[in-house]
Order: sequence, then structure tokens, then C-alpha cells
Amino acid sequence: MVVEWFDDRMYVNELNAVTNSVLTPGDHYGEEADRRLDVILEELDVNEGILTTDQAAALLEKVCLGDMTQWSAVYDLNSFTADIYVDKDYMHAYKYGY
Repeated sequence: MVVEWFDDRMYVNELNAVTNSVLTPGDHYGEEADRRLDVILEELDVNEGILTTDQAAALLEKVCLGDMTQWSAVYDLNSFTADIYVDKDYMHAYKYGY
């Protein structure tokens, strides 16, 4: 689920992925769909919603917005860790967790 907050109201979208684009239709919604979301959702569908951390990093690299992407994060919900990729360097992660 993706939760968005606008004008003192909560909106819940039944998606398991999000980009920097607003998902909730209304004043804040952009007319141009973020193509990255379609790529991410397709990859999740092919893999039945489960990616390894390496697959997730490769997917983030695939949908990277060039110079606009400053950092990306992969969260491992099994080990409660996070891999942070900076400056589009998807070969080296800053690892955080237990």
C-alpha cells in the first residue's frame, strides 16, 4: 500500500511500489505518468512481488533518472537492513542494519 497525505486528508493506494510521482488523482496529480512506476510494477509482477536485494538494485538502476537521481535505497524486510546507493553507483552500497 502507498499512503499519501494532501490537504489534511489521507489517501491509500493499493500499490506495492512508488516513485516520486503523486498517485492520488486530484489537484496534486501530474498529467504525465511516471514511466518508472510501470517498469517497476511489471518487474514485480514477473517475479510475483519478490525480488532479491540484487534484483531490486538492478531494477533501481534500470529506472534511474540520470543526473536527477541522487540516491536509491533497497530495504531487506527479512534482515531489517538497508542498502543505500549514491550518485548512481549501483555496484557499491552503504549498508545499514543489524
